[in-house]
Amino acid sequence: MTAYLNRMPAGYPGDVTRKGNSVLEPGSIGALAVKYGSPVKLAAGLVAALAALDTIAVVHGFLVRPYPT
Repeated sequence: MTAYLNRMPAGYPGDVTRKGNSVLEPGSIGALAVKYGSPVKLAAGLVAALAALDTIAVVHGFLVRPYPT
């Protein structure tokens, strides 16, 4: 049995935990690798990872895991 010293793990990256308050929309991922749960922007209609010089104004949302998988 595992002993949790601080707290138990809660969820997976990119998993939607508050489904009633979320707005999910489909999109195509661009050429750059984007991790689930990370903030993303729209670039030429494709979902892309944020660059180093991007501001908070370009954030479109967060990448969630596809369902069902």
